[in-house]
Amino acid sequence: MPDSVGQLPVFHRSQAVTEPAPAAPAISPPLPKSGETHPAVNTSAETDGQNTRYASLIERTVSELIDMLVVCLMNFVIYLVLTVALTIIANFSGKGAISDLLTQASINSSNFLFWLFIPLYFVYKTVDTIKTGRTVGKRLTGIMVMSETGSITLNQAIIREFAGKLFTLATCGIGILMMLRSPKSQMLHDMLAKTTVVRTGNTPWLTLSLP
Repeated sequence: MPDSVGQLPVFHRSQAVTEPAPAAPAISPPLPKSGETHPAVNTSAETDGQNTRYASLIERTVSELIDMLVVCLMNFVIYLVLTVALTIIANFSGKGAISDLLTQASINSSNFLFWLFIPLYFVYKTVDTIKTGRTVGKRLTGIMVMSETGSITLNQAIIREFAGKLFTLATCGIGILMMLRSPKSQMLHDMLAKTTVVRTGNTPWLTLSLP
């Protein structure tokens, strides 16, 4: 028989057929957490660039209403303390002109506190604007007052919260609606004080936006 019969074919190493290595599985990016966009976005306020998100009219209105409620509560506490104090002093002083005067003062304290609301409101807003730029209402709605030139100064806070808002109210609402045409969503008192109101974070309990 020929020598080739019964012999197995011999393959050299160079002739070996190799299968392609399996491709590595594609790794999908991690899904964003609840309340977070993908990729993650820094929620801190930015003072320049296109990433700045200015507060809407609805957000600022809700913030203002919350601040007014806070001041009303402060007024109520002052009223209770003043009334109780005057009543106690009147009772201990006995009957007489002083007692009658203190009793009448206790009754009239409500009128006094009504007029105290306005200066107390402006002091509350001015102090919080200077310290952090955020009142209680602004914290709850996720917005913040910022200066266009750096840190908010005392003059800016006074102009914004006192003189500026008086001018805004004197325009019968026009100074408020000016923010709808402003590129930085500034009301009249913001323009006078050179300040802006920006978003600082998410408010999952309340979504406020205005086209």
